[in-house]
Amino acid sequence: MVRFVSSRFPFFVLFLSCWLFLSLVSHSVAFASEQPEEALFITRYEFGPPTIEQKSIDDFACHAFTVADTTWRMEKALTFTSSVPVFYRSIQDIAPAAKGHLFFGLDASNNLCLFDGKPAHRRILRRFDHLSLPAVRASVPKATYEQLKQGIPIQTIDEYRSVLSTFIRYSDMTS
Repeated sequence: MVRFVSSRFPFFVLFLSCWLFLSLVSHSVAFASEQPEEALFITRYEFGPPTIEQKSIDDFACHAFTVADTTWRMEKALTFTSSVPVFYRSIQDIAPAAKGHLFFGLDASNNLCLFDGKPAHRRILRRFDHLSLPAVRASVPKATYEQLKQGIPIQTIDEYRSVLSTFIRYSDMTS
């Protein structure tokens, strides 16, 4: 009978050792994950440069953040490459750095354009259709037409859409 107990003793010691080791490792991992880690948050805008922010975040908040806020998604390839969590979102808006720098105006060929800066500087970001200037002059107030020639400042995506919808209807399809 003593021999039977002693033959099981190494198994029991091995089992107890493994259990103790795994409980210590899981406890240290849980303890380590409670420490905040750095994460990158990248926001891409329709107009302007993206913003990149580095913030501290713990694992629990990281998981809750991706589940609760559907605008953010974890960028797995960048997370793997950078070895820090990288969250990414795309926003249909103007980047904070671009606000105050975007203007609608006309280029030399009377195309409706979105400029980086006043139209006189000719840094075109996006070119739209050629406008029929006689139709614009006949339909919009003179002050609005003059403002288009000088450059209409754009601060928000709603202003962008409003100006575009106002003038795109005067596109000259013949040119």
